[in-house]
Amino acid sequence: MITDFSKKPNSCSDCKDISCAAAILHPEELAKVSKNSRETSFFKGDILVQAGSMTSNIIYLKSGLVKEYVTNSDYREKILQIVKQHTYLGLSSLFGDRVNHYSYAALTDVQVCYIDVAFFNQLVRENGNFAYEILIP
Repeated sequence: MITDFSKKPNSCSDCKDISCAAAILHPEELAKVSKNSRETSFFKGDILVQAGSMTSNIIYLKSGLVKEYVTNSDYREKILQIVKQHTYLGLSSLFGDRVNHYSYAALTDVQVCYIDVAFFNQLVRENGNFAYEILIP
């Protein structure tokens, strides 16, 4: 995993991989997203989130492919889906019990933005258009 958090863009409004949901935010809201997020990169095979860990961030997949999976009691993986770029990961924990129910691993080199879950939750509650874009792909 590449852990250079200084790779963060100047602001989310300058991002070339901005999500459709974030693109409808007001400039003040985008500035808040910038303050509550960090960009990083992972190599193929790296784990982005492990099931069972506490949710502290929602992950926006800027580029690359990720597998969403669960591991059974025999330590066998069951892939639930392949996730493509411009997708938010970890949304199931946003409205639930704050525990990640799925693991995510990079199938290719990926770029992601980690967004603070408390801030993201507040944004969803305060901006119905943003919430709609997140929940209805």
